[in-house]
Formats: sequence, C-alpha cells, structure tokens
Amino acid sequence: MDAPRPSPTAAASAPPPASTTAVRVVVRWRPLLAIDRQDGAEEVARAAAPDGRLTVTGAVRGRARTWSGGPFAAVFPPATPTAAVAADVLPALVATTLRGGTAAVMGYGHSGSGKTHTLLGYDEGGLVAAAAAALVDGLRHRRATATGTNVHGGGSGSDGGGSGGHGNGDGDGGDSDGDGGGGGGGAPPPDLLLLVTFVELLGGATTDLLRDRAPVTVRQGADGRTHLRGATTLAGAPGVGAVTTAPLRAVPCRTAADVAAAVAAGVALRAVGASTVHDVSSRSHGVLALEVVSPPMVAARAATAAAAAAAVPVGKTRDDVRVAEGAKQFTRNPTTGAYVATGVRPDAARLAAVDAAWGVAADRLAAARAAKDAATATAAAAAAHPAVGGRWVALDLAGAEYASAAGGGGGGGGGGGGGARRLPAATMKEARAIAADLFGLKEVIRARAAGAGGGDAGGGGGGGAPPPHVPWRSSPLTRLLRPLLEGGAATAMVATVSPAAADAAKSINTLSYAAGLAGAGAGK
Repeated sequence: MDAPRPSPTAAASAPPPASTTAVRVVVRWRPLLAIDRQDGAEEVARAAAPDGRLTVTGAVRGRARTWSGGPFAAVFPPATPTAAVAADVLPALVATTLRGGTAAVMGYGHSGSGKTHTLLGYDEGGLVAAAAAALVDGLRHRRATATGTNVHGGGSGSDGGGSGGHGNGDGDGGDSDGDGGGGGGGAPPPDLLLLVTFVELLGGATTDLLRDRAPVTVRQGADGRTHLRGATTLAGAPGVGAVTTAPLRAVPCRTAADVAAAVAAGVALRAVGASTVHDVSSRSHGVLALEVVSPPMVAARAATAAAAAAAVPVGKTRDDVRVAEGAKQFTRNPTTGAYVATGVRPDAARLAAVDAAWGVAADRLAAARAAKDAATATAAAAAAHPAVGGRWVALDLAGAEYASAAGGGGGGGGGGGGGARRLPAATMKEARAIAADLFGLKEVIRARAAGAGGGDAGGGGGGGAPPPHVPWRSSPLTRLLRPLLEGGAATAMVATVSPAAADAAKSINTLSYAAGLAGAGAGK
C-alpha cells in the first residue's frame, strides 16, 4: 500500500516546533485485535480532555486504578489510520529536515501495542515510509520550483531525504548516476541522495543491520565528537600500513521505494535468530537514520576516511620515535632505582624527519576534511536547496514491559505490575539494560528542554547561568543517539498503547513515561 505522505508544500511551510529541544508527544491507541476479541477482552475506560490530558481506568494487580496525565499534543483513538498520525506528526519534522536540520521521531510502547507497526508499517505504510515519501516530494518540489518544471512530472534521480551521518558521516555512499536535472543560473544541480543507516542496540551491543549485523563500537574522538565504527583493519605491514575502521554502511537511495527496500533489508536482519519480528524488536532499540547528501559529498567523505587511515601509522611512528629518542637521555640505576642522565642527546635529524612526515599527513587530512566541508557547501548552493545535510531519524524503542519488569525508569513508576512475573536471568539482564537506557533517554530529554527554556532543571538559560549538563554518556542508547540529537533536533514521540483491559498496567506504564517527556517543555 502506498505510504501516506504529507504534502511537500505543507512540509516546506510548516513552522518549526516552539523548541527544537522539547519533545512533542502524541498517544496512539491501537484497536482491539482479533485475538483480543476471541479472548473476550474488555477495554479500559479512557477519556481525553480538550487540553490533551488523558485519564485511564483499569485493573492493576487485581485492583481498579485510575491514572491521569499529560497534556499530550494529540490523542488518536483506535480507529485512526496511520495516514492521519503521519499528517499530524510529520510536517514539522519534515520541514526541519528540508531546512537542513535534524528531526527525530521515537516510537515507545509495550510489545504488541503497535509501536513498530506505526513506525515501519506492515499492511500500510508506517511513519518511516511516509517521511521518506514526503522528503522525496519536498526535494522534487524545490527542484521543480527552481527550474520552472512541472512538479507533478516524472521523478528524477535526485529524490531523497532523511537523517543519518552518525558522527563524522564517513560512510560508504555507493555510486550515483541518476540525472541531475536543471538548476538555477543555467548550472544543473547535483543529484541529491538519501543515505540510509540502520543499527540495533540489543543488550548493550550495537550492530549494523545493513552490514550483516557487523559489530559497532561507539567512540568519542579527540575532537569530542561521537563516532560509530565497525571493525578495525590493517592494510600493509604493522606500523606502516593504513589503519581503517569500517564506518556504518550507508545505503544511497534516490526514491522512497529505495528507502523502503533498505529498511526491509535491515528489518529482515533484525529478525534473525527469533521466531517473530516482535521477539527481537521488543527486546532491542532500532535506530534508522537518513541524510540528504550529494555524490560529491559521499566521495569527499570516503577521501577523508582514507586520509585519516593513512595518517594513523605516520602518527604512531612519530610517537614511537619521540619516545625512543627521549629514553636515550636517561637510564635507571638498578641499585637505587633512580633515573640519571646519560648525556646522550636526541637525534635531531630523526625527530625532524618524523615530524615532517606527520606534518604532510596532517596537512593531507586537513585538506580532505576541508574538501568534505566544501562539498557539502557546494552541493547546497548548486542545488539551491538548504536540505543538504538535513537528517531524519526514527527510533524504535525496546518494549516498555521490559523496563517495567526490571523496576526501572521505563514506566516512570506509573502502573507497576507489568513485569511482576519472575523472568529468566538473561532476560532480566536485558530488562535492566533497557530500563537504564530509557531512564537515560528521559534525563537527556529533560536536560535538553531545560537548557532550551532556561528552565529550572539544572539552572540553564537566563542570567548568564551555564546550561544544564546533558548526560549523554549515561547509557549505551544515549551515547548512540548523541551524534544524531546533540545540538538540538526537532523531536516527537508516538506512545502506542493497547485498549485491552488485560494490558492496563502496561498501558499506564507507557503513558506515565510519555507524560514525563511531554512535561519536559513540549507544547501542543
């Protein structure tokens, strides 16, 4: 089924959120499923007030409980199609990406509540498909406006949009050979591509779903930026050959259909080793990212990665020589243990040679980085489109019931009872990791919102006070998300809940967590 898509003109003109560090939280009730009806399931009593506050009454541990919270930006009843959810959630996010910013949507809820269905879709397109289609349409609309062509004509090879990058963005972008179309001033704009990345975080381990589940490490570089890297390889002799680390695989996509194919490939790998997709998706976090780029940008990133790899052995040789020459100047007295001067002077010529070699390698790396930045600026100018570098992120959070089972922050202390049964030790370990991740995410969102509004949670903002500390390093999930959300990203959350009375505790836990985020500076 074709994905629902907000119109490109609406997305382009949609106002940005009031605060790009606040989270706009909506609630989506799923309908009762056939299996629910077969079991004679009853529904929880629920009421949504005009101001977005929600009240739910159901049995928790055998006792009636009423929960009330919010306000939420929107509450969608069970019969609401995904297209209507997309029309509400996506326009401001797509507009942010089309302006070259970063936008993110998070799906949160217990297993079977419709979370993954809402994001990725099954019989109907999910929010990811709708966003990809809207971004492609938005880019095509901008090109058509610049060239004076029919916006409803055939698609060109420059369709794309999304979010990704993950750190320094030195991913494999593949080849690009689609048409370039026309451009302003008689110069054709470059093709615009969507680079798609898809990673999974399961039990503290991160894998690349587009590179056959290759292990991924999250590292912080000397520049303070967070980088996602795969296996380290050595080309050549030790100490001489280039040292490279595989970046995330970034699949280049020209159309929404290309994005759908890449997503399907990742979802298939996410399901490996489980009896159903839900078994894995409920226990893991999935991070799907898209970025608007051009082929020259992809090539420049590859050149930067190559220059960095070549610089590593040169830098190591320089450091080894410096240590060796410095060690010549002293010797250790075996009797006293004291170090005494030997009178031997360092080999100045040798030191100068390794310093010169490092200078050449460093200059090449700096030039490659400058070329990468220039390629981004050139692509944006030539395409007459600010979307170049824009990113769109979808975060499929692990099932809320796991956090509840661990007694962690996932449910926000809301309903309880969702995980009262005793779980195997391995499952409890995963549950504790999920609870830590969800608590860390909540704290990051609260700190970002407080910093944006000069809020009270950390003293940031007004009066020259420093902004509150954002605890990005508090959990594997927040470390993974840091390169995507740091600096302010327009963010929304879709909290999915089941109306079945048997799921009352789980639904209340989900709503409690979501309400905590809705209260972190989010507006309607």
